[in-house]
Amino acid sequence: MPRCNGKLGTKYDVELNLFTRTLAMFLNSELLFPSVIKINTRPVKLIKAVLGHLLSSKSVIDESKFDKKIRKYLFDDTAKLDTDIHIYYWIYPYQETVIFRDFALLYWNSQGKQMGMFQILKYFPIAFIVTDKANYEGLNELTIYKHLELDTEVELLIRLDEVKARDWPEKVDDNTVMFMSAETGNGVHARPKSKNTK
Repeated sequence: MPRCNGKLGTKYDVELNLFTRTLAMFLNSELLFPSVIKINTRPVKLIKAVLGHLLSSKSVIDESKFDKKIRKYLFDDTAKLDTDIHIYYWIYPYQETVIFRDFALLYWNSQGKQMGMFQILKYFPIAFIVTDKANYEGLNELTIYKHLELDTEVELLIRLDEVKARDWPEKVDDNTVMFMSAETGNGVHARPKSKNTK
């Protein structure tokens, strides 16, 4: 798990780390697995861990609408996650860590022109995207479990046969326009040091 400024995510990191270690074993294995696997996990703890790391990745505390919503959700045990916050996930077999905050994408897909706000957390072996868009690009959604109790366990579906590009979806192409403020990207972008570096 990438290091973040602050300790907002640490309360739930045990669950997130257990989940990512289990998934990493599948990705690092030389065995052949079905295209879809299931990993036992507590999804509400994953949701809170992901949001905590996104919130604490900023070097400053600001008053963005998104941050206000997730700050309330993380600090108030009775608070419910807003209906317009969706978290999606996919496997990420790359060593680069990316935390990219507060950007908008205008994009075109089979449904026509779309516009949404996005937050990204990507590190081996999993990537998460938080957005106000429902049913985003056919990805599996973590927040369908947001109504469960904190310690309720489910079998989370993982699609091993769908690998996105390392820089997806933040790379701008002919079908995408990105909008950013001066504070956008106030997060983390890191690559592992080369083993040959002295």
